[in-house]
Amino acid sequence: MFPKMATPFAQDAMTPENLLDVRRKLEHHLAHHAHQASSLTKKDVLDLGQLQHEVHVEDECRAQGLTAEQIFYNAAVPLLYEQALLYEKNTLIANTGVLCCSSGLKTRRSPEDKRIVREGTSEEKIWWGKVNIPFKEQSYLFNRERAIDFLNTQKRLFVVDGFAGADPKYRIKVRMIATRAYHALFMQNILLSPTVSELQEFEPVFTIYNAGLFSANRFAEGVSSQTSVALHLGRGEMVILGTQYAGELHKGIFTYMNYVMPPKGVLPLHASCIVGSAKGDSDISVLLGLTATGKTALVATAEGKVLADDEVLWTPEGVSGVLGGCYVRCKDIDKDPCQTFVNAMVYGSVMENVVLDEETRRVYFHDTTLTDNTRCTYPLTFLEHGMKGLPSVPLHPKHFIMLVNDTFGVFPPVARLSLPQALFYFLSGFTCKETTAEKRRDGTTLEMRRRIVTFSACSGCPFLPLHPTVYSDLLEKRIREHGTTVWLMNTGWVGGPAYGISFRSTGEKVPVEISRRIVNAIHDGTMSECTFKILPVFDLEIPVTFADIPEETLSPLQAWTARTGDSRAFENEARHVASLFVDNFKQFEGRVSSEVAALLASFQRANGTHSLPS
Repeated sequence: MFPKMATPFAQDAMTPENLLDVRRKLEHHLAHHAHQASSLTKKDVLDLGQLQHEVHVEDECRAQGLTAEQIFYNAAVPLLYEQALLYEKNTLIANTGVLCCSSGLKTRRSPEDKRIVREGTSEEKIWWGKVNIPFKEQSYLFNRERAIDFLNTQKRLFVVDGFAGADPKYRIKVRMIATRAYHALFMQNILLSPTVSELQEFEPVFTIYNAGLFSANRFAEGVSSQTSVALHLGRGEMVILGTQYAGELHKGIFTYMNYVMPPKGVLPLHASCIVGSAKGDSDISVLLGLTATGKTALVATAEGKVLADDEVLWTPEGVSGVLGGCYVRCKDIDKDPCQTFVNAMVYGSVMENVVLDEETRRVYFHDTTLTDNTRCTYPLTFLEHGMKGLPSVPLHPKHFIMLVNDTFGVFPPVARLSLPQALFYFLSGFTCKETTAEKRRDGTTLEMRRRIVTFSACSGCPFLPLHPTVYSDLLEKRIREHGTTVWLMNTGWVGGPAYGISFRSTGEKVPVEISRRIVNAIHDGTMSECTFKILPVFDLEIPVTFADIPEETLSPLQAWTARTGDSRAFENEARHVASLFVDNFKQFEGRVSSEVAALLASFQRANGTHSLPS
């Protein structure tokens, strides 16, 4: 059975001849690695084969080549719905038409199981360490064979071909081969759709073997569990075993882009982007930030069109989206007065791990029984103010906004940064997360609030194959070339921490309405017209006043003093946070510009810490 191509992922139907050609190409991908090119010795093959039987592989591998009875290639949405509902456990349709799926035991990424193959073409370029854990090529090849063997035992395979990178000059061709219809629809939602003529000549640069239903061989050297997410950058491949969480697909593509784009002078960013405002179509703002800092929420009501909600390429020619879809967190999203993203959750969208009402099939956005990382993906065009056509413009950002979620309450809602400050905070990648519950050994839950301080270089450390300074150097180049104004925005707390000893907040969460007003004011240039003053300790430029927002909200110093009656309270907490920055920045000794080094030295002197060696 060869289902035809159908909208929305492509406009025309594929001919039987085209589909036969796809089958032939796919057979090549699902053929085993050539023995003469393998780094495995005959003894390795024997040993690993014995280990494979020790972990009780259910079925022996079929003959090499494609053996699936059905191939769903860039299939129509109704076909994918049918296949998911027929064959995939815990799959339902919500009352809005969204396909609701389960990713099984894994409901978030598994960074501890991610590996980068250490091989000749990329070895000297990779930033090896806790993020990029090396993987022997022979272990990768063994897991690749294991994944292909599993794929070849399936009755149905789903293949998706599409583009990552909206600018044709910098896009890459991506192919995913998977066993679940839900993963196929997910990929069709986030990848950019090729035309039928483009598909006829489609040769993937990056191929994902998604065998997440099958576990990895934990006895293979370098494999830490039954989950393995391995990238071979030299071959342009990714192998997934032991996890069905779709976010691995999303971030695997972004990781590969972070490897291949910088040598071309292109800066990939973990950011959202808005284009155009009431004052002109040339107003472009990029919002950089980690998960839960507000990248998605703040573009929901921003003036202009949404070019991207999570990943952006800043090229020599302008800005473009990495993907053609959105991947948003669902938790409590229905409580937002702005229903832009909820309204986009309709037929054709995919939700992961949400809880539905048994009778009405209404989504319980507040219910985190399965995970607090509930997600939804849909094409950018589903958004009311999402860009139509290719999300790419030949213009450069006027404003670059770095978002932090500060639960200490010492950073202001908005500050303007100098270039050295911009590079310092970009490399630091500071934010805070919090846990609100802890399970006891007896299975009961103890309500707690615990702060987790995070420093993630470039606000995307888990996805950086290269050293962070490669990306900061590109950012510096772009800012200097285009005179981009850089801002720091705190979407967390001001005037005190999120919680104290009693676990009750002593500060105030910055209302999302204020953050949205600030973004709009930055975006259309209004914020730049304000009068600024210096915030002590961090030496940040903050607006004295802005619209009708209270001065205490704009100034953490004033807010702390008003709440505690002690002008030293802010300084003491700010110095503590500053010391965390200094400790984290030691990893960049000798790799930053003289301007950043000078800034860091003054930063340390002001906070009574010792200077780093020059």
